[in-house]
Amino acid sequence: MIALIDNFSRISTMLTGLICIYTIAFVLYSLSLFMKNNSVYTLGRFSLFVGFVINGWLIVQRWMAAGRPPFKTFYESLIFAAFCIILVYLILEIIRKVKLVGVGSIVLALGCLLFAVVKVDVEIINLPPALQSGWFIPHVVIYFIGYGALAVSFATGIMYLFFPDAIVLNQDTRKGRFFTNALGGEIIDLEAFTHQLIIVGFTFLNMGLLTGSMWAKFAWGDYWFWDPKENWSLITWTIYLTYFHLRYVKGWHGRKAVIFSIIGFAAIIFTYLGMSALPTASMSEHVYTSQ
Repeated sequence: MIALIDNFSRISTMLTGLICIYTIAFVLYSLSLFMKNNSVYTLGRFSLFVGFVINGWLIVQRWMAAGRPPFKTFYESLIFAAFCIILVYLILEIIRKVKLVGVGSIVLALGCLLFAVVKVDVEIINLPPALQSGWFIPHVVIYFIGYGALAVSFATGIMYLFFPDAIVLNQDTRKGRFFTNALGGEIIDLEAFTHQLIIVGFTFLNMGLLTGSMWAKFAWGDYWFWDPKENWSLITWTIYLTYFHLRYVKGWHGRKAVIFSIIGFAAIIFTYLGMSALPTASMSEHVYTSQ
């Protein structure tokens, strides 16, 4: 917490403004859950879109300043992670106006930005030779879009655990009115919604592993090196593959399927943030992500 407060003096005004705008969007989305009038929700959507544009401009600005893709450090990647989470949600909102999912997505994006403040780096760091590859941008972008989809699936999964019967909409009851507002007046099975997001996220994980192996071949001469980061990427992929097996072959649905998917997202968090905690961290070719 102390590091977070101290580092606010080091970050750009634009990043501070972005955190404020996403916070305003969170408040407005939260209020709109309890209001039948759509004016607060409309204002919340506008705030979220403005924040999303600023988020994108921060990435472009860093790219121009560094003269390279801004995915080298934790600070840079966390800002991009927040962008991808909101991107996935905004695409979802075009299809289905689910305010409740918006609240969870904004919380996750804010979490990324606040952690970025802790990890702030104002110094521009050059790319090592291994990252100077045409595979760098597609690999990172594909993976982070997948992470964004799985982050939103994590949010909807948590919501399902609290509201397993959220599919019931009824304007005549207090609970029914809440869900009618929270789910945009649509009948939504949060467990099925979570599953659909996992399908999208897992598809991007597959493409990320493929582009990563091609990048490894270019950078180090082989498709797979059993690097600690690669190993945990494979573990994460295997957990989600097991989730699909349990769902389609063993018939897992509902609470236990959602809990298993949450375990998968926990593995993603560790793969992304926890590599430095491993005793084999010094052996990794991906040590650049610890900065």
